[in-house]
Amino acid sequence: MLQIKIAIIDLGSNSVRMNILEVIGGEFTIIEQFKEIVRLSEGMGAEKTLKPNAIEKMLDVMNQFKRKIDEYEVEKIYPIATAAVRIANNPEALTKPLSRLGISLEVITGEKEAYYDYLGVMNTLDIRDCVIIDTGGASTEIILVRDRIHYGLVSIPFGAVNITETYLKGKKTGQGEISVAKSAISEELDKINWINSAKNLPIVGLGGSIRAIGKTEKLRRNKEDMPLHGFEMSDNDIFALCNKLAKSSLEARKKMEGIGKARADIIIGGSLPLTVLMRKLSSKSLILSASGLREGVLFEILKDGKI
Repeated sequence: MLQIKIAIIDLGSNSVRMNILEVIGGEFTIIEQFKEIVRLSEGMGAEKTLKPNAIEKMLDVMNQFKRKIDEYEVEKIYPIATAAVRIANNPEALTKPLSRLGISLEVITGEKEAYYDYLGVMNTLDIRDCVIIDTGGASTEIILVRDRIHYGLVSIPFGAVNITETYLKGKKTGQGEISVAKSAISEELDKINWINSAKNLPIVGLGGSIRAIGKTEKLRRNKEDMPLHGFEMSDNDIFALCNKLAKSSLEARKKMEGIGKARADIIIGGSLPLTVLMRKLSSKSLILSASGLREGVLFEILKDGKI
């Protein structure tokens, strides 16, 4: 029977995460999970250039991850890079030093990222029909699911970091700025050919900003011990919480349990793709998923015997 330790790395636009797992036959055990906020997409701007400070931060974290990989005697690494590296005009500034570290990045398309999200959700949640949304730092993936089969895999160029940098630049975020950002997101959603056929479906949400919203709501309800995976919120709960966030100062958001200091400055931008999508689809509920890209990569590996 095959027994192997693997590492799956999600090198995202805002954070980088790693799962170290032991796979025995078709079963797996998570040994340890790691997460660091890096903001790789910060300051990329219209020229779409990875900045030296962001690259340096990422390399520091990846060196830490590599030490853990060596410590656990991991035999195979699956490093996946998403929107920031995907859109960068200088990806080699990151991929080359990582290659020297023994980590060869696979830079995936937005559609592939959406597919991994779909696999992660469908293999861990019992739901037949829904729209999945994953809001990252520089993109948002949206998937239509009917009878547990995906009928649309879409990635739009709006994420928590680039929405904030493009539309919400001031120290105090006003309703006018938020309205402009919402309009831009709505116009992008209107380009999705199946969007109107997804009316009234529940939404399954993942990504750091959406999970932060779920954590905040759990704390408000005094449900700290309830798992985030499968936690459900109504549309009214979401709109009320997001409205509160929009009206709060940065310092107030930093003190909100569930949001945290590292996400307080981008949480308004990170919430907008979700709220715009919910209103467009007249969705009444959001179901939180703790599974996404990394889990999707794992399920593809197990299914296709790629180890």
